[in-house]
Amino acid sequence: TAISSQHNITGVRVNASLQNGRRTSKGATAFAPFLIWKELHPGSRFLFNLAIYIMMKQIVIIGNGVSGIKAGRHIRKLSDHRVAVVSSETPYFFSRTALMYVYMGHLAFEHTKPYEDFFWRKNSIDLIFDHADTVNTANKQVYLQSGKTLTYDTLIIASGSRSNALIVPGAHSAGVQTLYSYQDLLKMEVDTRAIRNAVVVGGGLIGVEMAEMLRTRNIHVTMLIRESAFWNNVLP
Repeated sequence: TAISSQHNITGVRVNASLQNGRRTSKGATAFAPFLIWKELHPGSRFLFNLAIYIMMKQIVIIGNGVSGIKAGRHIRKLSDHRVAVVSSETPYFFSRTALMYVYMGHLAFEHTKPYEDFFWRKNSIDLIFDHADTVNTANKQVYLQSGKTLTYDTLIIASGSRSNALIVPGAHSAGVQTLYSYQDLLKMEVDTRAIRNAVVVGGGLIGVEMAEMLRTRNIHVTMLIRESAFWNNVLP
């Protein structure tokens, strides 16, 4: 939000112009009095910067998937608020849809990261590789598995979804898994090592992709689907 304002101080007319903690050609925020102080007293940059720092919010985002990262990037684009992204899946954001190509040998995992590692520090977005155990909404704190505590003004939970689990006997046996996270990919590497046959339950997009992945390793695939054809809720 920008508010235009003008001030007369000691006979000096000043057009206050500040947006997102920076000078702009038009408009001003609540920082306008500090801007005037800065202009009249060039040596008082510390007080000016301190005032802006106090006005900034601490925003914590749980989840470094596409939703959490997009939220963090938009917040950084529109403000100077402090942003921290917490995830226990991977230290850096990666393209989840590219996991199949890692398994198929078309990509190395580091090539699934859309941004260079220096991007986050350059844009003042803190990436915290840890697991969020508990959220205390009364104290506005997030307790991490490592024992650390994050205090927030605004909390965004973008922890994603989970695959539908089979509710049948043996669903948790060795060699039975879903494919969603990076950890699932690592488990699939182990589970499919030296096997000759696999069963894929579900004919949606991920089920079809898993069948394609397995076939690249010459593993025979049987698909179990409820519909008359795979992915027929999308394909005509």
